[in-house]
Amino acid sequence: MEDNKFNPTGIPEELDNAAEAVADTAENAVEAVADTAENAVEAVGDFGSNVVENVSDAVSGAGEAVADTAGNVVDAVADTAGNAVEAVGDFGSNVAENVSDAVSGAGEAVADTAGNVVEAVADTAGNAAEAVGNFGEKVADNIGNAVSGAGEAINNAIQPNAIYNSDGAPVQEGSKVLAIVSLVCGILAIVSSCCCLVGIAGIPNILFGAGAIVTGILTKNKKLPGDKLALAGIITGGIGAAIGVIIAIILIIRNIAG
Repeated sequence: MEDNKFNPTGIPEELDNAAEAVADTAENAVEAVADTAENAVEAVGDFGSNVVENVSDAVSGAGEAVADTAGNVVDAVADTAGNAVEAVGDFGSNVAENVSDAVSGAGEAVADTAGNVVEAVADTAGNAAEAVGNFGEKVADNIGNAVSGAGEAINNAIQPNAIYNSDGAPVQEGSKVLAIVSLVCGILAIVSSCCCLVGIAGIPNILFGAGAIVTGILTKNKKLPGDKLALAGIITGGIGAAIGVIIAIILIIRNIAG
């Protein structure tokens, strides 16, 4: 009872000491927790900083590696493309040169062949025309001689005796047979132009034309009647004979060229 008398707060000393001990313990605990939290925060910060730094270094290294790899790939692709383009250009140039040489050689060969063919055809046509001309001339001569002899014989057989007037000049009398024969042969010479059978084309024109010309000339030379008929026969016979010679030459040249 005497101890409580000297305590101003009226709290027992044991309780006061216990409270102080609790307060000290709590303060120490708070300080320890604060220190621990500060250390934890500092450790987390250091760890995060290290992680960020490591990640940044790793990303930077990866970016540099990717950039280097991409640059190498681009360089390789560029080199490959350049070599390919150069190879294609060389190949195209060689192909163009070979094609040009081949076309030039073919053109020269074709030109030479065409020239030889044209020259051969021209020579053949010239020889054929010359042969046809010679043949036609011989045929015309032979036909003319034969028809002339036949016409003269016919004329001598059918011509009556000449009648002379008081002055001793012959009077134009006699038959118009030769003049009519000349005109008929001339007409047949032109009409026979329609006959284009192989082997005889042009021959009828030449025969009838020669007959018309010969009989017409005999009529005029002997001053027989039918002078105009004979002239018409000579004209039509000449036209028919010319047509026959042209047809014969064309067919012979066509057969030789074919």
